[in-house]
Amino acid sequence: MKKNLSIAAVKRTVNWISTVLLFSFALTPAKAQLVKQWDFSYGGYDSDFISQLLPTADGGFVVGGISLSDSGYDKSENNFNPGSFTYDLWIIKCDANGNRLWDKNLGGTEDEFYYRSTITSDGGFLVMGSTRSPLSGNISNPPRGTLDMYLVKLSATGSIQWDKRYGGSGINSASDAIQLTDGGYLILGSTNSPQGLDVSDPSYGTDDYWLVRLDSMGNKLWDKRYGGSDGEGGARILRHPNGGFLLVGISLSNSGGVKTDNNYVSGLSDIWSVRIDSTGNILWDKVLGSLADDYGVDAYPTPDQNFIFSCVNFANIGGDKTETTYAVDDFWVIKTDTSLVRIWDHSVGGDMNEDDGAKLFINNDGSYLVSGTSYSNPGFWKSALNNGPENTWVVNIDASGNKVWDKTVLTGYSHTEAGIGIQLLDGCYLIANDGDGFVGGDKTDTSWSFDYWVVKYCDSSASPTAAFTAPNNVCPGSCIDFTNLSQNAASYQWNFPGANISSSTDMNPSGICYQTPGSFDVMLIATGTTGSDTLILPNYITVYPSPPPQGILQNGDTLFANQGSFSYQWYYNGNVINGATNFFYVATASGNYNVVCVDTNGCQVEAAISNVIASLPEVINGMSPIVQPNPFTGKSMFMTGGKISIHDSFGKKLFAKEKVVPGDEVDLSFLSSGIYFLTVESGTKTIATKLIKLSGF
Repeated sequence: MKKNLSIAAVKRTVNWISTVLLFSFALTPAKAQLVKQWDFSYGGYDSDFISQLLPTADGGFVVGGISLSDSGYDKSENNFNPGSFTYDLWIIKCDANGNRLWDKNLGGTEDEFYYRSTITSDGGFLVMGSTRSPLSGNISNPPRGTLDMYLVKLSATGSIQWDKRYGGSGINSASDAIQLTDGGYLILGSTNSPQGLDVSDPSYGTDDYWLVRLDSMGNKLWDKRYGGSDGEGGARILRHPNGGFLLVGISLSNSGGVKTDNNYVSGLSDIWSVRIDSTGNILWDKVLGSLADDYGVDAYPTPDQNFIFSCVNFANIGGDKTETTYAVDDFWVIKTDTSLVRIWDHSVGGDMNEDDGAKLFINNDGSYLVSGTSYSNPGFWKSALNNGPENTWVVNIDASGNKVWDKTVLTGYSHTEAGIGIQLLDGCYLIANDGDGFVGGDKTDTSWSFDYWVVKYCDSSASPTAAFTAPNNVCPGSCIDFTNLSQNAASYQWNFPGANISSSTDMNPSGICYQTPGSFDVMLIATGTTGSDTLILPNYITVYPSPPPQGILQNGDTLFANQGSFSYQWYYNGNVINGATNFFYVATASGNYNVVCVDTNGCQVEAAISNVIASLPEVINGMSPIVQPNPFTGKSMFMTGGKISIHDSFGKKLFAKEKVVPGDEVDLSFLSSGIYFLTVESGTKTIATKLIKLSGF
């Protein structure tokens, strides 16, 4: 939404231009050479509006927003109220090359609104927003109020694992979440509901921050409310380096309720942060603000254990702001320490209006992206012309607050909204907005209406760096997936000595299998426009020795595995037997049994025995002899006929004979002295006994 300023306000800001003009020359360092790689419009036939880009650990990304479209084009599922003017949430997962892997439509027959998704510990996603739909679509919980907090847990492949809605009788929403070590979540949102239903605390003013604690399945454990006498809106929840959490949003209130700080100007909005402990108790709160409205807030913890904040305002110097606006609205970026004491701040803008929030992102090198849209001409922080009234604008700022580069993203002559910038694992950048149908500038993919439009740029002036990670201590027969962490590269060459696939040019090779024990190198060459970088990690992959072979012997109803493994698990007819974790197991039913044995390295070996007959007599103690003499020195006479086999104590087969009949003598003088296991298979029965070879004769 655009702010309408009075002529007097515009004149006032123009008077400051001559004051700040001298600083513009310090804001034009060597420009990064951002080279476009590709662009894609993602959408259906109707309007689709982007809200978030989220990089993922596989080098790809997720794009989320709201959609009016039914299935068709890039959308695989219908809106839940086809043909109506109601929005559903729409999530798309893409690889690093922009190829759509899956998409998911979420919601019911009325409106849903998207705020944010976060990656969960299992590689899935928690999607947050609000809904006013009844039980319909894929919403499985009934309404609470006018608008409810709406949460959906998706798997890594986009399947719904659970959905929840929470609220009081008024308007309730979710804006951000953190997953906790127990798998549960802290959800920050807002509510104007009175006490009741899911809202445990009474109202402090009109709207308050609302914090909801959930378990790993989304069930509510407790909730807390934070506010002053007027309105507050929660935006971000961050981990505090000294423990606990920081709740960040916007406040219109002076001190009162649980708020201890006044705003800088009564009736105007400031950034309000509340530090809490792990159970939601307030440790302190603090206002950051200017002498005008501060809105569209974003915040992140920084790699150097501080905080970075951003918002939009048109304030002159005053409050926590040390630089005047350049013209109308600017992006205001503030870095603070852990107590929220300002380290530096900058008014980031051009000669006109900057809009659509001031979205932040922390780059791989610890620098920041601030993004939104701009109406400005070149000058001050902005280096390029628009080709329409409003274009997406992204600024890269280093950790000390210096401008590194800025990028005005051009489409066909149009009015674009919702500028968003992020960096992928490969060091390249994604910049997105709500793209309309006009092709031009960097836009080559036609939209049918308003679509999610995403364009990828790589810095051709940056040197590539090769890096990767993978599981590197494995068992024989294991297959490994490699995650590429290289930056500023466009192509890759992998070498895997000792693996079944010895080379690959994939960005993230998968299914690289190692059969032979030993230590193996891995080599990656990452190539970009300025050259290549080679990384060789000697002996990176360790393949453990194979566990010794296993066997199963039966003595009556008892099945014996070879001792010496770290753990055992028995199965009956392919199904796990709960609690059967010893090296022996007493069979309670006839059938097929197997045991999985794990050594100290975590490597498995399996043995199986078929057609076990339960209720066989004991034979090991000589109750039903099957061979005489036992112990023996040379030949033994078999009292029971059938197929025989002899194993050592490690399960290795040393001798077998397809058929003996009662009374047959078998020469076993070749065996060394010791204890062996003899198995006799006769018809459907399998019986076993210890066989002892004596020495000295």
